[in-house]
Amino acid sequence: MTPLLLAMVAAGSGAGAVPTLVLPLRAERGSLSDEALGQINGLYWSGVSALEHVGAASQAAIPPDAASSVNAALPQCQKDECMGHLAGQAGFKRVMWGWVTPTSTAGFHVEVRLVDARGWLLERAVQGCYACDEAALMGGMVDWDLSVLDKPAPKQGVLHVSSRPKGAKVAINGEMMGVTPLRRLSLDVGKHVVDVWAEGRKPVRKTVKIRAGKKSRLGVKLKKRR
Repeated sequence: MTPLLLAMVAAGSGAGAVPTLVLPLRAERGSLSDEALGQINGLYWSGVSALEHVGAASQAAIPPDAASSVNAALPQCQKDECMGHLAGQAGFKRVMWGWVTPTSTAGFHVEVRLVDARGWLLERAVQGCYACDEAALMGGMVDWDLSVLDKPAPKQGVLHVSSRPKGAKVAINGEMMGVTPLRRLSLDVGKHVVDVWAEGRKPVRKTVKIRAGKKSRLGVKLKKRR
């Protein structure tokens, strides 16, 4: 599969739009003609551009230093975690990516995945047809409802992290955040995994629940290794 960046235009530019990197659908080599894949991506883009909370920007908006590395890594990127990382590297909060594959019933399966910059799957939309040809697939894509992907930005809360002793390293959901004490970390509502560690001390892992507009505190005591 070979990903090609879509020529993106401004979409969903309202106050609630989330910066989203929208990648064209991939297809297994030989499974679709180039013309059919191009038309399917055109229909897909039309559906995405109508979504209120999807703020797509042109490829030119990506900083040049990030664009070269992101484009080089895309062909090998096959998982949500990888796609989310690349989107974040390019300055986006989310990424939409997907594929068209032939099925065992002589039809096609189409799937689009909405992933955040942490690599977490937020939602997916599925379309397809059984015992059908390219024309029938494209006919079904015309009325494909992608509204399930139109998710607003999550609400956030604040987390304070402290430790004894001070100066311990902190990672949230695998991302390094700094050293303690850490104050006013803005996090999306929901559960987050917090790791705290320091040289010569036993590491601590905690799960915290963030509530919208609320402050949460996490204090840990790091015991000495024996």
